[in-house]
Amino acid sequence: MKNKVLGIAVFLLAVAMLATPVMAIGPQNSENNPNVFFPVYGVGLDAPSGIHHEWVNAAPVPIHIMWIDARDFKRRNVIVVDSTSEAAEIENKWMYFSMELWATWLYEKIPMLPYPVWLAWAMANTPEGVYFHQVFVGK
Repeated sequence: MKNKVLGIAVFLLAVAMLATPVMAIGPQNSENNPNVFFPVYGVGLDAPSGIHHEWVNAAPVPIHIMWIDARDFKRRNVIVVDSTSEAAEIENKWMYFSMELWATWLYEKIPMLPYPVWLAWAMANTPEGVYFHQVFVGK
């Protein structure tokens, strides 16, 4: 009796799965997602975990960056960088940027705004710095 009930339940589950339309999340529906944003330099996504994903097309080499405010999350095993030139060579590893270095990095990679604007934004939004991760997409 148990096997019959289990068999019927599995059959009904399979039928329900086949009958349910699959909703793909693609560029057609991205404007409906409240976590997606479209800055002038690319596309961004704010994940529920607090990690910000951005695909920067305006940089000399397109990159996918992930960053999280150091106040929100403490990462271990990060590389503490002291200059943006040091960070330029590191790919696919988490780094720690101080607030000033973060503003400098933003200005160097996205020079559409002057440095004082990036510094003011970093002071207001990431006063303890950020944890940062980059992958060069167009390399």
